[in-house]
Amino acid sequence: MTNRRQKENAEDQEQREETANSQQGSHELSGRFATKGLLHPHVMAAIKFLEGPDRILDLAQARLPEWISCRLSNRIPERVHETFITQDTRHLHTDYLYRLWLKDGTELLFYLLVAHELGGDKLLPVHLAVYMAFVYQRMATMVDGEVVVPWTIPLVLSSGAEDKSVPLGFREMIDAPEGMATLPGESYFLLNKLR
Repeated sequence: MTNRRQKENAEDQEQREETANSQQGSHELSGRFATKGLLHPHVMAAIKFLEGPDRILDLAQARLPEWISCRLSNRIPERVHETFITQDTRHLHTDYLYRLWLKDGTELLFYLLVAHELGGDKLLPVHLAVYMAFVYQRMATMVDGEVVVPWTIPLVLSSGAEDKSVPLGFREMIDAPEGMATLPGESYFLLNKLR
């Protein structure tokens, strides 16, 4: 009787652990994508697709401009397990960062941003600029005593209908005379004689 009870207790414990692990995985998944509401089915499909490094190479070769896609190596992309989404926009976006290589061995970063609904985020280019600034900050390295920022190419995937009112670049949103807008950190004026 004791052995039977021990066996039942062990089975119950194992079932509780499996349930806890399942719930934890579900919480991690939903936490990565959103903090509010239910996820769009297309977003759920996106995570299944983007989790596969071999699929990322297919995506890059199919969707990036030909001038770069034709130079990509067949080496399997390497995922960087880190998110650059800010806490207040987790309900809007999900991101992935992968390392890709060109045929000549040059390394580049492929930044994938899943916009849950393109039409619902008029500040998408601004958010993307912020995220990429975090990528540059985190992935910068020292080479021969100088800071080098990795070559990074962004691709936005949307589950919503295309919204023509959302610009495809941050520069287009800056209210400045034509040709005079500068991106954050692109260039700056230096005054170092504060005496």
